Amino acid sequence: MTAPALPNVRTCRQVPPMTAEKMLPAAMMVLQLGAAAPYLMGGDWRKGLYWLFAAGLTYVVTF
Repeated sequence: MTAPALPNVRTCRQVPPMTAEKMLPAAMMVLQLGAAAPYLMGGDWRKGLYWLFAAGLTYVVTF
């Protein structure tokens, strides 16, 4: 006996091209991640996590 065939499911999601409306938030996320790096490397976890969460929030709202 053979296993039943799986339904035709797309394995990868189509990613739309970057639009003009998403360029500024994407740049802001890069800057926010860059701002988090020195704080985290310096041991200031509060400010580092602040900037990481700011980038995450920007991602969730924009994309």
